Amino acid sequence: MKRLRKIYSNVTIGKQGLFDVYALDNFDFCENLEFEDEQGIYMFTNLYNDAGTLKHDIYYIGKTTDYDSRFYHHHKENQLKQANPNCIAIHACNKQEMDKLEVEWIELWKPIYNIQHNS
Repeated sequence: MKRLRKIYSNVTIGKQGLFDVYALDNFDFCENLEFEDEQGIYMFTNLYNDAGTLKHDIYYIGKTTDYDSRFYHHHKENQLKQANPNCIAIHACNKQEMDKLEVEWIELWKPIYNIQHNS
């Protein structure tokens, strides 16, 4: 299992939730990933600095109860490879929060690969 390099801990994204942010250096969807948390919301994003403020372009939001195997041949693998996100943000939460937050955050941020999936 591969452990990604954590670049930020407990940061807010768009004034929402607390996230741990990991760099996607040499990320391969054929590898199982190891995270500290077992379940929650994840977002594939492009992290950038905008005049001293860190911002994210969010490509996809999902949820899982098993990070260890969730990304192995992810159903959005091809689209995400094209977008080439540079990080993954993880928000740990329980199952009830997970279902609610995923819907809320997809509606709020309208990530391109969630919206295309729902059309």
